[in-house]
Amino acid sequence: MGGMQAMEWAALFPETVRSIIPFAAPGRAYPQSIAYRKAQRKAIMLDPAWQEGQYYDSEPPVKGIELARIVGFITYRTEKEFAGRFGRNLAEEELLDLHGRFEIEHYLEYHGRKLATWFDANSYLYLSKAMDLHDLGHGATSWEAGVQRIKARTLMIGFNSDLLFPCYQQEEVATLLRKGGANARYCEIDSIYGHDAFLLEKDAISKVVHQFMEGG
Repeated sequence: MGGMQAMEWAALFPETVRSIIPFAAPGRAYPQSIAYRKAQRKAIMLDPAWQEGQYYDSEPPVKGIELARIVGFITYRTEKEFAGRFGRNLAEEELLDLHGRFEIEHYLEYHGRKLATWFDANSYLYLSKAMDLHDLGHGATSWEAGVQRIKARTLMIGFNSDLLFPCYQQEEVATLLRKGGANARYCEIDSIYGHDAFLLEKDAISKVVHQFMEGG
């Protein structure tokens, strides 16, 4: 959402925003990412504890948040990383019933429970829906015209293994901006970490951001 906000602000306030560096973010939400987020919201809303959002005087829908986080986390990483990190290793010796777990299952459940301890379910739902509705073309005469409202010097950064927001979605924004006369470039970083590369590939990101800020 941070990258989406940067582009939205640059489009809404072209005379104020001088430069932006969106990481792993699209100019508009595409169907695949909307589908992923729909599954996450459904997990929360099907938890009986959600109570149509009126849960603040009772137990929050922690099971729904846990499942939403698990679905989300799968989209943030890659098969290659999971295979190298976990393989088919077991978290428990006994794997003869439904409660036996592989290490990857243990890992996903841990992150699901962790988020459920501090993140508000309704906030999760509305932030998720806001990302679905993100579209630089909204209110403009066309998608292209909406993107080209951005006049800021722009560096779009994509990660080649990003499942959630594939690289073409960052590249198309840079291409449209250049066609509109803006100073924009696209940089693609090789990573096994998928969408979460924007958090993990610190050295590679620092290098291209430094070059951009130095005028390169």
